[in-house]
This record gives sequence, structure tokens and C-alpha cells, in this order.
Amino acid sequence: GFDLMPENLTVAKEHGVTVMANAVAAVKDADVVITMLPAGKHVLSVYEDIAPKAKKGALFIDSSTIDVESARKAHAIAAKHGLPS
Repeated sequence: GFDLMPENLTVAKEHGVTVMANAVAAVKDADVVITMLPAGKHVLSVYEDIAPKAKKGALFIDSSTIDVESARKAHAIAAKHGLPS
């Protein structure tokens, strides 16, 4: 897993999560990618970084509480890279 907040990674690791150095490393071999971020701008930034590097056919699921426009843009980013979302 990966988190933007380093202290969350520490807790995750203590609970058995395999912690990765960055978001791209966390998704490159994943069949399913779940994001849950604080705002639309964060989702879009992360999707721009990870979508091009994700495993072909990986399912992207975003559970962030964000505005509709950001959700649509995130879907478009995933679709542009051939990812179901």
C-alpha cells in the first residue's frame, strides 16, 4: 500500500500491510487499485501518475468524497490508459 501521509504508512506496516515507496510502485502489479483521497485535486494528480504505469486491465476504484467533475475526469484518465473504472 501507499499513503500520502508517512505516519499512516507506519501504522499500516505495523498491521501487516506491505508498504511501497510511492503510488506507482503500489499499483504496478495490482489487479485492483483502490484510492481514497481528501479532494478531487489529489485524485486527479494520483491518477495522472499511476494510470500510465498500472497493470493492463487493472480495475480502478475511487472511494473519495469528491465533486462530480473530478470523478468524471478521473474516469477519463483511467479510460485513456485502457483501464476499467
